[in-house]
Amino acid sequence: MNKFTKKLIVAAVTVVSAVVMAISFAACGEGNSAAKLKGVYTVNPGSAGAISYKTAPMKLIEVNSQTIKIDDVGAYSFEVSTDIVTGLEAVTGTGEVINRGNTVVTYYGTYTAEEDSGLIVLTLAKPTRITFTNTDELLTGGFASGYFDTADWKDENTEALKTWSESWLKQDATAENMLDKFAFEEKTVIVSAEGQFDYVRVSYHNVILSAMGF
Repeated sequence: MNKFTKKLIVAAVTVVSAVVMAISFAACGEGNSAAKLKGVYTVNPGSAGAISYKTAPMKLIEVNSQTIKIDDVGAYSFEVSTDIVTGLEAVTGTGEVINRGNTVVTYYGTYTAEEDSGLIVLTLAKPTRITFTNTDELLTGGFASGYFDTADWKDENTEALKTWSESWLKQDATAENMLDKFAFEEKTVIVSAEGQFDYVRVSYHNVILSAMGF
């Protein structure tokens, strides 16, 4: 591992760790007091896509931390925490690391699980609820800061996202439209014996990054 890679990972993990420690994850099976947490799995930070360096239209590091929680009644929560960091040069590995904000998108739905040769194969159904917690306005196309929940959507949420939705969603930011745009189709996730899985591409930042020219 070269010096730049080490510095990149250390800088990225430091930012993510600070954010993750400040977040209280929502429990699976929300609303069902009988549900018990069955498993917590995290993304392998070395897998492709977990940390990426982008050079256009600006130089930045995108750090993705992913956590899947499952309960014993068939519900999951899948949290994607994305930090945007600028200031670190890819060529020299030098520069001031500046945290530009964080976006946490959490998907909720049902799952099935099978064990195969020491691995857990999770099948995540298309989510029926998504929550957004955002402090990053650099790489979200102007997505408003705050908390948004498709299961508890308010008129003020639609108004707060009006400028953003006109540019990126091309329609009003209602709960139904947000789910239609950002809920992923059924996905299979393979979890190792160590409780880790490879980075999973899900829609929110893919949509925004593509629209912004990355």
